[in-house]
Amino acid sequence: MTPEISALIPQAPNIPGPPELMATLLFLTFVLHILMVNAVLGTVLITLFNLFRDPQELEIGRKPATVLPKGMALLVNLAIPPLLFIQALLGSYFYSASMLTALFWLAVPFIAMLAYYGLYIYVSPMEIGVGTRRFVLSLVALLLLFNSFLLVNNVLITQSPHLWTAYAQKAGGILINWGDPQIWPRWLHIVLSCLAVG
Repeated sequence: MTPEISALIPQAPNIPGPPELMATLLFLTFVLHILMVNAVLGTVLITLFNLFRDPQELEIGRKPATVLPKGMALLVNLAIPPLLFIQALLGSYFYSASMLTALFWLAVPFIAMLAYYGLYIYVSPMEIGVGTRRFVLSLVALLLLFNSFLLVNNVLITQSPHLWTAYAQKAGGILINWGDPQIWPRWLHIVLSCLAVG
């Protein structure tokens, strides 16, 4: 790492406990979170595929999907512990990456809330046509896919301090690491694992 890049990294805060314990807790809580991500996003994508394949599947597809809003609530709640542990362990890197992607990073909870609301509309007992339910579930799928992409982007920027100089050319917290050869394989790996678990 060049001295110029090293100068960009803020001083690490004190870790409030043994680093090994924090790393173990980060791993365990992240596994729980990613399992819920896989279950919710995978179920949404599979249900949406079935709904486009055969609209008669609407009633059948809505029955297992009724657990999706509860799964989304668990997914969001299980995201908080790994987020806290990564801040404790890699705060200097994570905060810097979050500031470089601030506009998108701040959008993540709002996108999750919109998807959560959309799941409630999809499973609601209201008289809504198949086309509307299909549209709502498509929107939920796109929101969740976009959120997963933003999270992968933030993790890659956290791991790549040499990219932080891009802020000089692209200020305003809108840095997306399009050029990284890892971003698409990592994101597709998450999406495919969601289909497997869902």
